[in-house]
Amino acid sequence: MSASWESSAQDFGQKVDLTVRIREILRNYPEGLSILKELIQNADDAGARTVRFCAAAPRPRSSADVDQSPLSQLMEGPSLLAYNSASFTDTDFKSIQRIGDSLKKDDTGTKTGRFGVGVNSTYHLTDVPLFVSGQKVVLFDPQASYVPGIHPANPGKMVDLSTKNGRNLVASLPAVFSPLNIFGAHLEEGNKNFDGTTFRFALRTPEAAATSRLSHQSHSLEQIRDLLKQMAEAASSMLLFLKHVECIEIYDWPADQESPQQIHSTFLRSADGESMDLLRMKRSYVITAPNKVPSKPQAVDYVMDMTSSGIGVATDVQNDGDEKDQGVKKERWIVCNQLGGGNASRMAQDPGLSHMKLIPWAGVAARLSPLVDDTSFEGAAYCFLPLPAKTKLPCHVNGYFELSSNRRDVWWGEDMAGDGRARADWNYSLLADLAMPSYCRLVAKSISAQHVSATTYEQLFPPGDDTVTGPWRVLSDGFFSGIRNLPVLYNSSSSRDDDESLSAW
Repeated sequence: MSASWESSAQDFGQKVDLTVRIREILRNYPEGLSILKELIQNADDAGARTVRFCAAAPRPRSSADVDQSPLSQLMEGPSLLAYNSASFTDTDFKSIQRIGDSLKKDDTGTKTGRFGVGVNSTYHLTDVPLFVSGQKVVLFDPQASYVPGIHPANPGKMVDLSTKNGRNLVASLPAVFSPLNIFGAHLEEGNKNFDGTTFRFALRTPEAAATSRLSHQSHSLEQIRDLLKQMAEAASSMLLFLKHVECIEIYDWPADQESPQQIHSTFLRSADGESMDLLRMKRSYVITAPNKVPSKPQAVDYVMDMTSSGIGVATDVQNDGDEKDQGVKKERWIVCNQLGGGNASRMAQDPGLSHMKLIPWAGVAARLSPLVDDTSFEGAAYCFLPLPAKTKLPCHVNGYFELSSNRRDVWWGEDMAGDGRARADWNYSLLADLAMPSYCRLVAKSISAQHVSATTYEQLFPPGDDTVTGPWRVLSDGFFSGIRNLPVLYNSSSSRDDDESLSAW
């Protein structure tokens, strides 16, 4: 009688403890503002135009709410709420279930989030994230400790609001679900007309942190309010290179108020007579372009106005017309991008690099007004959202860069081989073939369109010393040869009444 695998061998496969995997993500991914950036990035990838954050104080319980389950008790405290104006697709629902293996990696390359981190970074704040999108409510409980009836092998629950049972469940647990109605949702009514997504992150208390297998870090409402103030101060820089998001709003929801109060808003609008539809088309061009590697480089340039008001806005900012607006800041930015060009296009078409899903897109942005002295502006590196790295240039530099897995650093270096070498070469090509000509074009456009005065636009030129280092040196070293045929300098001429005209370098 022959032996069979079924009768002769036991299951003995390798396993991954979900809580261990989440702890690894949290160790490699910083808390703080980076968590909010991830939520903005996900919203942008989903096509949302508006993002809102709210610091919510503990909600007083109604007399009818008698549930004392661990989940309800967890949700009694303060929380961070995050909304965006896009709904999940079926692919999004599948992707968010995959830890560190997002389906965005299988996209054609136009998704900013490629590392499967996303919402998992919010485990810095909470043990049980939950959200509503369309007619679905989702709860994740990696420790299988809070949600009733949850199984450790599949530690999450989805509630379908299109069913009577689903609506009855959320109605029976107002302490858990009612805050999700904050921005237009109506869970108890089935949420038929809610086109958006709202997350709720109940903050980990000191008591929960003591036993949590995800993180021993607790958070208070005041810490979240401080975090949202940081976001308010940085909001305009967040919007610069995004493809869809054009408005960030911040709210506060005190315990004695029935609804939250808006305390900050930053939004962008078109300038120079362009329509908002045209600006939106240009911002999202890397997605909508019929050919991601065009036969000839394509310039995508625009000027936009940014307005911020509320907390995080200095009251003495000098605006156009020399007025000082109390708590209102107005800025004008020029953004110059390029799709395709040089070695970047060749690498993007190389079959041997197809697994990297390279998109030859890069650009730069500079503030045109209010213009202030150089010490107040720090050029930053971007991969659609700002990275910690500073360029030391008078402009921000964005690109579809290859990054480290924690999305904090541009992949760079010479002592590499294989994919590491290819990733460094790709970043060099983006800077040399796309970002550098975009930078030259930015300077030329700024002065020729009279966006800046002749006495101040020199601030847009790169420093002439060794201030710029690392990968960003590619732009400063190539700048002056790049502008040699562009009209970027004033000289004396009798062709104009003011004895000034533009000339090439």
